[in-house]
Amino acid sequence: PYCPSANSSNFAKLTMYQFFTVNGYEFSVLEADIDEHRKSPLSIMPDNMSTVLPPADFSDMVKYLLSLRQPAKKTASKPEP
Repeated sequence: PYCPSANSSNFAKLTMYQFFTVNGYEFSVLEADIDEHRKSPLSIMPDNMSTVLPPADFSDMVKYLLSLRQPAKKTASKPEP
C-alpha cells in the first residue's frame, strides 16, 4: 500500500503484514501500528502434523521446508602452523 507523503506529491511506501487466524480469517496490520516484535517459543506448525498428513505429503513438506534454509556462513579458519 502507498500513502501520499505529507510534505510532497511523492508516495511513501508502507510495510503491511498479513496474518491468518486458525479459522482462515485474513487480516492486515501496518508495521507502524506494531509496538513490539517478539519471537514465539511456540511453533505455528500443529503438533500432530506428522499424523494428519499422509507420509508422502509429510516428507514432501519437510523437504520443502529444508529447501528454504539459508546455507551456513563459512567462517574463516586459521592456517595451521
